[in-house]
Amino acid sequence: LALLDPGREHGLESMLAEWAIFTPDAELQEPDPTRRATDGDIVLKRLDEKPHPLTKVLREQDLPLIAGRIRPAKFDEASAPDSTLGVWQLVFSSDGAWGETDPQRRPVRFDPERDQPGPVCVAAAAERATGIRKGVGGAGGRLVVIGTSEIAANLRLNRAGNRAFMTQCAAWLSDRDRAISLPARIEGEFQVNATAADF
Repeated sequence: LALLDPGREHGLESMLAEWAIFTPDAELQEPDPTRRATDGDIVLKRLDEKPHPLTKVLREQDLPLIAGRIRPAKFDEASAPDSTLGVWQLVFSSDGAWGETDPQRRPVRFDPERDQPGPVCVAAAAERATGIRKGVGGAGGRLVVIGTSEIAANLRLNRAGNRAFMTQCAAWLSDRDRAISLPARIEGEFQVNATAADF
């Protein structure tokens, strides 16, 4: 599971290319006020057209994902064909949004020569079957890439569908697909209060 924030170098480009996933350094701009929460966070409601187990709970319960700063994470259309690999684009922005390559520029506006046009995919999953690829035998595996770490942060984990989606990701990545369709158990909440001196 890779949670990659915009504006930060992650150094995973070559590894992601092996999985046909591309995360350009851009920041999602969402001009539609109906796709914004009252605190300004971006509300992601658009899901994959071909339903995937990872988005099942979001679709069934009509839950969006919520985050403040998000980068694109999508299928790499320039990747070489690979019969052992399947890639799914999972969560998208609205049509009017775009991936801004220079978020410091003012005023912020879409530049078709530089920016990523909407709808922008911000979460993708890949699964590789065991087999021969590029003349090399290899084991299979799964990967989920999300263009923000904020959906898993304390501030936003309990908002909208963030917790449900992260739980789905953990179950799918650990090959517990059957658990994905089960409702979450009631959890106990524990809090540790510590002062600066305690740390």
